[in-house]
Amino acid sequence: AVDYVFRYPYGCMEQRSSRIFPLVAFSEYMKAFDLNNEVKYPKLVAKKEIKSWKKIQMQSGGFPYWPNDSREADLYVSMRIAEIIALAQEKDVVDMDDTGIDLGSLGQYIQNQLNKINGYADPDNSYKCYLTAYGYYVMSRIGRVISAEEIQAVAENPKSDLNALALCALTYLEIDEEGKAKSLAKKIKNYAQYSTRGITLNSTQGVFNYWNYYNDAAEDFALTLMLFSKLSPKDDINARLVYELLTLENQTKGYWKSTAVTNRVLSALDVYIRANDLTKTNLTAEALIDGHKFVEGKFKGVAALPVDNRIKFAEEPLKSLPREKELPVVINREGKGSLFYTVSMKYAVPASKQTAAEQGICLYTEIYDVKTGELVEADNLESGKVYREKVYVSSNLNRNYLALRVPVPSGAEI
Repeated sequence: AVDYVFRYPYGCMEQRSSRIFPLVAFSEYMKAFDLNNEVKYPKLVAKKEIKSWKKIQMQSGGFPYWPNDSREADLYVSMRIAEIIALAQEKDVVDMDDTGIDLGSLGQYIQNQLNKINGYADPDNSYKCYLTAYGYYVMSRIGRVISAEEIQAVAENPKSDLNALALCALTYLEIDEEGKAKSLAKKIKNYAQYSTRGITLNSTQGVFNYWNYYNDAAEDFALTLMLFSKLSPKDDINARLVYELLTLENQTKGYWKSTAVTNRVLSALDVYIRANDLTKTNLTAEALIDGHKFVEGKFKGVAALPVDNRIKFAEEPLKSLPREKELPVVINREGKGSLFYTVSMKYAVPASKQTAAEQGICLYTEIYDVKTGELVEADNLESGKVYREKVYVSSNLNRNYLALRVPVPSGAEI
């Protein structure tokens, strides 16, 4: 993914800013990306590129999509550049007084454009909510004052989807409103559905709407990862979000939808790495089942590769282990850093023994005789009589959507 954005052959400002992102975010471990021979001094290269943007900044304060376009600035490109400049300042790559870029006028341009967008009678309100939330986030990052009330207006808009909610929560963190950020994070979590290793994020609108090259399902996972990595680095949701992002990357041969989306994911992984202090990882680990070792590995630095081992039931050590009995799995770790692991077992269940899986949802029915009000068994219904069936549903989790099929007894009509 880093190689994809670094070598992307076109020169629009979105792609030029994307190209230097790895140099800003991952300068301390360029060797992991095999770029250390090409870029020996990543911070200097990034600084030189950012300083060159002074000549491209327009009188309005914004930046155009193409560097030689003198007609008008592009809002998304301007916001993306503002975000990367903020990160470069945070990582001591640039001193803005030395670049000549006017952050004040850049922030004012973004604000003016957001005012204009929100003044349109545009039915695609989800799009406006996203742009407004992103604008507030980047403006807060470059020092422009954003009020909690402005953020709240977007967060409470019924058209705000998860990407806008995550950006609002990240902006709350920038203005030291952690309580409000946690409240939005809790709301986002209500739209998450856990699987064995990963997670599904369900749209607040029923169906996700993607409108442009910079908006994609991967961005929803990435923004959620950024938020929870900052709020609660050890929360299990973070590892699941990373798993889903890597799954999406594998589907697109090593990167995500576009340079913009790929950079969004890389931004999230940068936050995740720093929040979990993964750069200082130096540990060994082993896993044992009933005292028998079945996998081990050594991990050093953020570039450490995962270790995977799959064993068939007919292979050792599983072959010699007792059946029909619970066996302990023990994970041992020595050294510094967090160990991330998944242990799973797959096996076939005969059709005759398959039962409904327990997912915390309970459903049962009761049938009453309408005339007498008495409870009746489903197999004791009489022809010609009228009955009322009550359906009871309970859940141990908050669920936004639930599809049910409740068949009537055989021979009955509604």
